[in-house]
This record gives sequence, structure tokens and C-alpha cells, in this order.
Amino acid sequence: MADFDDEEYPYVKVALKEELWTEKDVAGCEEWKAKKVKDWETEGSRLSTRFAERAALDEWMAAQCEKTKTEALTVRSNPKPWFDISIGGEAAGRVTMQVRVDVVPKTATNFVELCTGKKGFGYKGSPFHRVIPGFMCQVVVVFFFWFSVVWFRRRVLTKFLCQGGDFTNRDGTGGKSIYGEKFEDESFKLKHTTKGILSMANAGPGTNGSQFFLCTAKTAWLDGKHVVFGKVVDGYDVVEKVEAVGSSSGDTSKDVLITDCGVEGFDSHWDDAPEGGSA
Repeated sequence: MADFDDEEYPYVKVALKEELWTEKDVAGCEEWKAKKVKDWETEGSRLSTRFAERAALDEWMAAQCEKTKTEALTVRSNPKPWFDISIGGEAAGRVTMQVRVDVVPKTATNFVELCTGKKGFGYKGSPFHRVIPGFMCQVVVVFFFWFSVVWFRRRVLTKFLCQGGDFTNRDGTGGKSIYGEKFEDESFKLKHTTKGILSMANAGPGTNGSQFFLCTAKTAWLDGKHVVFGKVVDGYDVVEKVEAVGSSSGDTSKDVLITDCGVEGFDSHWDDAPEGGSA
């Protein structure tokens, strides 16, 4: 987004980190090339028809591997916000996430700056106010009718989330973005595909503020309704600890707090921010 390509929002201009392209990645490309060469050497194959000379094949393969590398490094070089979590007053550990400024820069920047406290307010000291753990129940009903047994099986599967980000009211009714109280849905390109997905909580279309949730399972029914902007990359065991004190109502049996937060490689501004994360 052009509006974010300036010094005020450096997170969208993160340089690609070459060190994140590993030996395993290189080996994967070489293995892929070997398969393509074998295919090309097969008479009548699609590749042998497309590339008359080996040099042309090599050039194409090199370009494909470079494209894969760039795409992978773009994702891997994205900012990594983190939360230090306490449960019932005891340190539970750190959750590290990665946000997709390459796909949803406005949404990701909002989260990043609420983690660093750059605007003078944000997540530090705020609670996870709503935690609904995953559960599954299966009901089997048996009917006897004219000596026949009829089985009706109903399977109810509900797997949910850990929600936080209300640093003003602390109960799910407040919070605000760095752009004002609310901002529009940016994109629904990223999906709720697995546990650990980081997504914006809202009260309907175009009502994004500061509240977010971490999914504890695939939640495809939320696609197109909530903006996904990242995922947990380390410390998911801490998310499971948070989930363990949740309930079907969302109330937690112990207070769950973000005791500290920030972004790897970026300055923290919490020394200048008020206690409790609020403005």
C-alpha cells in the first residue's frame, strides 16, 4: 500500500533476510531441478518439447528457483511480534507471531505498533478476556422400530479461539486502532486454515480496532468475515496453556495477561506509555 511506504511505517519495507534461505531450501531446489532434467531427457515429454536446448532449460529452472526463494523470503522476513503471557499471576511463557505485511500491511502495521507501544497505547498489560477451548461431543441416538435398529449420529465439533486486545475496557467492548477507533477490512486473502492463525476480531464488516484472536484449530467458517494477518510461529504451547483456563462461555478461570510485548528487531516504546496499555 502506497500510504504505508514511508519512514513512519518501516514494517512494510523489511529487507529480505538471505540467511533465512537454508541449506534445506537449496537442497529442495536441487532435487526439483534433477527431476525436471530427468523429465526433459525423456523423449516426447512436455519439457523436451518446450526447451530444445539444455541451456534454455537451465535458465528456466534457475528463474523458477529464484522466484521461489524471493517468495519464501518475503514471507519469512515479515515482522515477528511477541507476547509474554502470565496466567493467574504466574509467567506462562512467550508467544511469537509473524504478521503478513506483504499481504495486509495496514492490518499488520496496526498490530505491530500496538505491540511496540509507539503511539503511546497498546497491548502491554491487557488481558485475554475471552477464551473458548476446542471441544467435540458425539451423540448417538438409537430407535427401535419394527425390530429394526435405526442409528442417528450427530457430531458437534466446535473449536475456537483465545481473544484479546481490548486495552481500554478490558472486557471485549473497547479497544482502538492506531488509525482511529475503527478501520475497514483490508483483505480476506489469507484464510483460517489451522491452529495458531492470528485474525482480527470485529463487530461486523469494517469494524476492526485492536481486538484480535488466536485460533486453536481450523476455523474456516470465519473466512470472509475476519481479516487473517498472521500466525503463531513459536510458543504455541503457551497458547494451549491459555486455552486450558478457558470455558464454553469464554470466561477464564484465571486472569490471562499480556505482561510485556514487542517486535523482534524493532524498538519498544513502553517506557513512554501509561500503565495497563491504555491511552
